[in-house]
Amino acid sequence: MSAKYYTQFILTDTQYRDGNEFCGASNFDLQQSAVKLVSWSRLH
Repeated sequence: MSAKYYTQFILTDTQYRDGNEFCGASNFDLQQSAVKLVSWSRLH
């Protein structure tokens, strides 16, 4: 069983100009180099 996390992050890649801040517990298929983690916490 995989752990789930609530995260808030900013996309630093220029292709995401229109909305580059996200939060939630959804899965996103993103490259690690395009993401700056702001905060995270494990969901219970």
